[in-house]
Amino acid sequence: MAKLSDAHIHVGQFNDIYTSPQEVVAFMQQAGVEKYAVMSTTIWEEDYKKVLNEMRELVTLVPQSVLPILWLTPQMLLKGKLDMMLESGIKWYALKVHGNHPWSLNGVNECATIAEELSLPLIIHTGDFPHCEAGVYKEIVKSHPNVSFVLAHCRPVDQAIEVIKECPNCWGDTAYTPFPEVAKLIETGLEDRILFGTDYPLQKIHAPEKDLLTDYRETIFHVRDVMSCEQWEKVSHTNFEKLYNLFD
Repeated sequence: MAKLSDAHIHVGQFNDIYTSPQEVVAFMQQAGVEKYAVMSTTIWEEDYKKVLNEMRELVTLVPQSVLPILWLTPQMLLKGKLDMMLESGIKWYALKVHGNHPWSLNGVNECATIAEELSLPLIIHTGDFPHCEAGVYKEIVKSHPNVSFVLAHCRPVDQAIEVIKECPNCWGDTAYTPFPEVAKLIETGLEDRILFGTDYPLQKIHAPEKDLLTDYRETIFHVRDVMSCEQWEKVSHTNFEKLYNLFD
């Protein structure tokens, strides 16, 4: 099986659904995913100890596969809990912010400064509402040229394309990106900066009638289908390895 990395998955509590570290590992092994960047949705509860326990368990179970991502919230910074997360002994591979917490643009800019100080990429959720569409973040991306940014979901796709094209330090992922829009990203010549991602296991909420593994494999097929073999090699794992410096 060809190498596959997933740049956008989750563990933890989301609404009334809990996905355990063991469940994540078992699913990713079934799906044939070699490496995956994991963010804990438990952060919505501001339960920092639980988030750390989930990440520690994942790293213990499959240290060669898991890339822990530190999801920042305004409350985390306000309560002075960032140091607790950074001093946990967990190797964080990136930071993440989600506009629905909500963050002001000044707050996102502060997170970009933290990412620069830590020499980590910053993943930014895009879409759902006008205040967190991809184009909103263009000036922040431009003002931090030493930070690698990932526009999660690439929403709206035309704005994401514009930001990625103008900013050589910007990437995008395909988590819940409609397949015709993934095709548009590739047709625009951005295959060197697009990461395969799925938002697993949020399909439990958005498409509960579907078998999760079947849905995941269909996503791989449809994303793979809109690009050449050479482009898929980049999107499926090479870009991920480049972003996170995983080359041997």
